Formats: sequence, structure tokens, C-alpha cells
Amino acid sequence: ISSKEEQSHVHLLTEGEASLHFCVTNVIASDTFSRTPIDVSDYSDDEEEQSDSQGVVVVDAGGGTIDLSAYSMKLSPTSFEEIAPAECSLQGSVFVTSRARALLQQKLSGSKHYSDPKIIAEMAETFDKSAKLRFRKPDEPSYIKFGTIRDKDPKYDIRSGQLKLAGQDIADLFEPSIKAIIEAFEQQSRVASSPISLVCLVGGFAASDWLFARLQEYFLPLGISFCRPDAHVNKAVADGAVSFYIDHLVSSRVARATYGVECYTPYQAEDPEHQVRHYKSFIDATGELCIPDCFQSILLKDTKVSELREFRRSFQKIRKTLAGCKSHDSVLLCYKGALKEPQWLDCDQSSFTTLCTITADLREVSQTLRPLKSTVDQSKYYKIEYDVVILFGHTELKAQISWKHKVRLSSPASIVYDE
Repeated sequence: ISSKEEQSHVHLLTEGEASLHFCVTNVIASDTFSRTPIDVSDYSDDEEEQSDSQGVVVVDAGGGTIDLSAYSMKLSPTSFEEIAPAECSLQGSVFVTSRARALLQQKLSGSKHYSDPKIIAEMAETFDKSAKLRFRKPDEPSYIKFGTIRDKDPKYDIRSGQLKLAGQDIADLFEPSIKAIIEAFEQQSRVASSPISLVCLVGGFAASDWLFARLQEYFLPLGISFCRPDAHVNKAVADGAVSFYIDHLVSSRVARATYGVECYTPYQAEDPEHQVRHYKSFIDATGELCIPDCFQSILLKDTKVSELREFRRSFQKIRKTLAGCKSHDSVLLCYKGALKEPQWLDCDQSSFTTLCTITADLREVSQTLRPLKSTVDQSKYYKIEYDVVILFGHTELKAQISWKHKVRLSSPASIVYDE
């Protein structure tokens, strides 16, 4: 992307939202789903706005990660709103294969011929491509083919080039991944604004019949419909991204982090937080004692954001010379730590990252400024008032600076592809 104009034509979306669009086409809009009763009786009578909506969770089980996204769904017309922060776990299908490799190493560690790392690697690869997907019942043995028909070692359950493994051992390889999905689902259920009535399983790992069966055992007793699209689930993200461009069904999303800017604030002698930072205090151009390293949030994590809704916060720029007022840069920061409302940049510093720098051309408005006088030494200074604006309703975040000069003006929007 060589210019901002070209950048504005590129839209990135989360895999969860792409998978949702895939499920709409292949499950929710299908005849099978239309005949599936969905219980929404948990709503009280006074929840009229939500009475015709139901919660949907998309489980994108891939090779490396398992991602869960939760949405509120309305069918007439079809629309979705994100109702909980996305959950992600490093328990994709490659970790099942990794555990299988460890199982093979343990089982064959005493074998003279078959404990060779190359043979173990061959067995693990075969497991990944066949036995892992075919596995269905823990009370039936599973077989891994390798080498030739002449390979045998009855002591280690190797006959005719096949290694026999107990079905329960194979089932145990899946359990950490299954547990991670259930825990992530329960976390989303706790914070979701609508009860979940449908769960869709997609992604390459979704092709595992055992994974599907185990999750079905968990969801069905809860009265939750659980399904897996008949189409190629490993193409859910790619196909769903195309559907997103055409249909664009999600109307609101949940902020996955807290966004804001660095600033300083007047010193408050009675504030304990200010007291411990008194050694950092300084006198600004106005003559006021101030504390630096403040973080002013503009959009808090977990806030539900409808499309094109603006979040803005007012600030002021103080400069001793008029030349210093001709432009202004604001650095947009992102906080992904545990604090609900972070206020200081020196607390949990590692959780703050820089997203982008927004630049505003203030030459015209600077010509209208009149000098003000410091309360300390009567020296001149200039003040410009402006807003930092965040638009977070689309799949990417946009930020800009807004100020008033005869009419309300704004800087070009900076597009941020966070996460």
C-alpha cells in the first residue's frame, strides 16, 4: 500500500467475523436451521428489544489457535451485533499432534528399532493426516500406518507396519483442546449481553468427528444447538471474507482494548496518586503546576460500538510561540492490560503500545490565536483546543484530530489495523 488513498480501500476483518458470515450462508440461512427450534425463553418480558434476538457463538478451530466470537442475531432482517470480547486459545489441532508425538516417544522409548526420531516423526505425520481425523470412539483401538508390511514388534503393538494405540489414549490427546473451548465458551457466556442458543464449529480442526462429538455432549444438555456446516469448514474464513464484503451483516462490535492518548494534568495536592508523582511535576507555560505521564482513555475495553459511532475527548495544546501552533501530532495508544480504567502510563507499562500518530495542519486556526499571559511571570503563551476522535465501528479503527475554525474541521483519518 503506497498511499493513504489506496489504504482506505483495504479492509481487514477478524477471522471470527469472517467465519460468522460463512455460517450465515451455510447454516443459519439453510433450510435445516430454519426447522431447528431455538429457545429464547430466558428473556424477561421487559426485554422487548432483545426478545427477537438470540446469541450465536462461532468456534473457529484451526491448526494453531481456537477462536471464539459471540454475536446477537436477529433474523428479520438478518443482522448481528458482537456481544462479548473474542476469546483465543493456543490449543489448535497442531497441539493434538504434538501430544501424540510425545505419546509415541513414551510408548516406543524402549524399542530398539522404533524409537528412532525419524520414525517417530513419520508416525506423528501419519497420525496428523489420517488417524486424528478418523478417530471416533475411545473404546476402539486406533492404528497408525508407517514403514512397510515387514515392520513388526509385538511387544510394542506393531504388526504389519501398523502401530496400535488404545482409543482412550487418543481421546486423551484431544481433552486439553476440548477443555479450552468449553472454558472460553463459559467465559463468553458470563459476559455476553444475550444468552447463547446456537454454537457453530468451523475451521480445519472442525473436521474431527471426535472433537464435534465431545462438544456436542457438552452443548446439547444445556439446550444449545450445536452444528458444523456441511461445506468445507477449513475454507470458512476465506469464503466468509467474501460474504462480508457483499453482505456486511455485523452492525456493532466490542472494543478489544482500551484506547487513548498521553497527556498531563494539573497537580491536585489532595490526590494520593499525584502526591507519589510530585517529583515529576513541572510548571507549564500557563504557570500551573502539572503532573505528566497521564493516560486519558477515549474508548474503554469491552465497550459496545455501533458502526460509525464517534468517541471523542477534548484536549488543549499549550505553546510559548505561535510557530509551535501550526501543526499538532497526537499519538494514539492502546492498553491491553488488566486495569479497567488505566490512568497512568507508569503503571503496567508493558501493556501500553503505540498504534499510530495523527497529524493536524493548524496553520489557518493558528493565525486567529491571541496571546495569553502566564500567571507566574506574565510571559506569553498560546492555546488551541481540539478533540481526538476514534471511530471503531468498522473492522479497523480510525482516528483523527478535530478542531473548530469558523466550522468544525478534522484531520485525515488514520486507519489502524490493530490485532
